[in-house]
Amino acid sequence: MKQQFFAAINQICDEKNISVEQVLETVKAALATAYRKDYGNKEQEIEIILSEGADFATVLLIKEVVEEIENPNIEISLKEAQKMKKDVEAGDIIKIDVTPLEYGRIAAQSAKQVILQRLQEAERESLYEMFKNRENEILSAQIMRVEGGSVHIQIEKHNVLLGPRDQMSNEKYYTGKRIKVYLDKVIHTNKGPQLSISRTHPNLVVRLLEMEIPEIAEGEV
Repeated sequence: MKQQFFAAINQICDEKNISVEQVLETVKAALATAYRKDYGNKEQEIEIILSEGADFATVLLIKEVVEEIENPNIEISLKEAQKMKKDVEAGDIIKIDVTPLEYGRIAAQSAKQVILQRLQEAERESLYEMFKNRENEILSAQIMRVEGGSVHIQIEKHNVLLGPRDQMSNEKYYTGKRIKVYLDKVIHTNKGPQLSISRTHPNLVVRLLEMEIPEIAEGEV
């Protein structure tokens, strides 16, 4: 794996608020999927080794050593296993390096879509973990773009949609403008968690006043 690959991973982590470990596990899963698709089958147990000192990735095929093979996808005979490792015994697990010569290029092409999909899933999970305990709070946001009646804003590096019904009718929205929004709920949908935010919710004013006037927050007023 070349240094620039890990640099790209670090950049993704920074942009998406995802841990490096999470992204690397995503990449490993994607590469394993790509290998099964191009060289093996779904039954195989694959382990991907990523190392900064390697050109790309090492693919290991994991099999159980048995006296008599019933499923060649996950088992290897004791006789064959002993050719690779003399002291191996039945019941042991053996890892076989099956990395194709052109795996770097082929795997990158095959795994690209899977990696993007997994990263989106990881980003959604990161969004949920970040905001699940922050409902009924005021959040700072910046407008990224305005399309039709929808305003696309960014909250702590996450892109969120401010729908028409949650916008103030007399307020002008434009790219770069910084605004405060009220986080009503973190909603689970078929596409993952989404933030229900508003500029019109009654509690927006209450929370803003609490931020400005400590006596209100403490219940003295």
